[in-house]
Amino acid sequence: MREIVYLQAGNIANHIGTHFWNTEEAYFHYDDDGDQSKDDDRSIKYVDHDVSFREGLAYDGSSTYCPRLLVFDSRDNFGARARINDLYEGDRSLGSNVGPIEEVIQPPIEPSTYQKELDSEYSSQRQAGERSKTAETPQMVRYWSDYNRVYWSPRTMHPVYWGTSGAGAVRSTGKQMFDRIESETNVTEDSLRLFVEECDLLQGFQATIDTTTFGSFMISLLECMHEEYPKTPILSIVNLSDVVRPTFDNINIHEALDVIGDAFILRDLSSSLSSITIPLQSSSAWRLPLGDSALDLDASSVYHTSALLSAHLESVTMPFRAKHDKVDMHTFCNQLNARGDTRITQLLGLFPIPQSPEASYDPYDFSVLLDVFPSRKENKPLISRFSQRAVVRTDVPTNVPSIAKRIATESTHVGLDESLLFISSYPAYPMPSSYPHILRVRTGNTGRQNVASLISSLTTTSTTSQAIMAYARYVSAFIKGGDVSSDVWDGIGKDELRELSEDLIKIGEAYWTEIEDEDGAEESADFELDL
Repeated sequence: MREIVYLQAGNIANHIGTHFWNTEEAYFHYDDDGDQSKDDDRSIKYVDHDVSFREGLAYDGSSTYCPRLLVFDSRDNFGARARINDLYEGDRSLGSNVGPIEEVIQPPIEPSTYQKELDSEYSSQRQAGERSKTAETPQMVRYWSDYNRVYWSPRTMHPVYWGTSGAGAVRSTGKQMFDRIESETNVTEDSLRLFVEECDLLQGFQATIDTTTFGSFMISLLECMHEEYPKTPILSIVNLSDVVRPTFDNINIHEALDVIGDAFILRDLSSSLSSITIPLQSSSAWRLPLGDSALDLDASSVYHTSALLSAHLESVTMPFRAKHDKVDMHTFCNQLNARGDTRITQLLGLFPIPQSPEASYDPYDFSVLLDVFPSRKENKPLISRFSQRAVVRTDVPTNVPSIAKRIATESTHVGLDESLLFISSYPAYPMPSSYPHILRVRTGNTGRQNVASLISSLTTTSTTSQAIMAYARYVSAFIKGGDVSSDVWDGIGKDELRELSEDLIKIGEAYWTEIEDEDGAEESADFELDL
């Protein structure tokens, strides 16, 4: 096998993860007795479920398939419940539940309408092909568990109570909470190691992290993992803070806390801890509309935005889980980091693929930070692309060659060597009933679409240099004009911030390149920082 152990930490990360696991569950087939089947002739054959799911026994002796997953979030974000009790009757505790013990009498949280309907569906033996008819709206969704379709192992859930200190944006707070969890529950041994030891051949870890709440917490966990499994790849997906346009003059201390927190996480991951890091800009920075007018997205709803991100992340990592055209995580990361020191890559996506062959293919860059941290140049910077992995999903296989040709033409136009472009194709992306209605109904069609065509890609590109250098510039500006003595920094001084800025410069330099503009003049990404 080529198993993966997954980790999710934070509210946005778990919204993305909930959509991801609902999609993985959609690849299963339920037989006429209501049992999960991964080998039935009618099941979707291109997904190897054993990569992400573990087989076990429920309390009644029936076989179950649960994600090989660790979930961390603030205790209140788990909502009404997680879907474990029906499978593991003997263990009704909510994971580790780490934090101060206090007696609080609160009314129980009412399950969502969608969860009630799922309960009815499952209790009626989960008839084959029968799916919940209710889809949530942004106004109906309170927690990511409101639309979760997947049963979890009890060792998956780890609610965290931050207490009066708030979530772990400050580095020391997150580290202290991780140390506390580790001392009280031994999560690395009793949860993580058990998942790893169940694997026949672990191909890697995939972590999705919210920087503002669980950034430093997860850095501490990843440091333990890197020490214990030094040769095992780690793919990190990082949800950055929602600071859209920070000011370099009259710096706001709380804004600086988020921006510099992002910088610390990117530095730590790309320096050693993560084989590949995919930063995701906050949806508050998205430029709407995103591509084709067929997309009807509420950018203020994390239920909507996380669904779109999950579709692209699930698709672009499909080679890990595919039965054909498969690529292991080690090879995947090496292909994206072809230069050896470019571990940060960008997520681009087009959802859905335009129907008209004359339509423009303009994928949205969910990782680019130039709108958030504008460069000193007002004009759009020249781009050089170093490597790219793209996935095309469509139920019309005859369209794949023309789509692949368009991807190749666009990529080579920005300097990509054809030998470093890797394109895979799979059937259209499935959208279970839990997926929001973000696709407009096409003229002449009635009802809900169950699948969507899309293009998702990861690219390593010179624009990363501009973003990383902008972080370094901000840290430098804060050293000169910010309030480093504020209590919120909890011991972080100018020396540590200078080291951070210098490290960011070194990381950014790896993405420098010389490319010719339209007039034939060479231009180099070049920055001068006054530290």
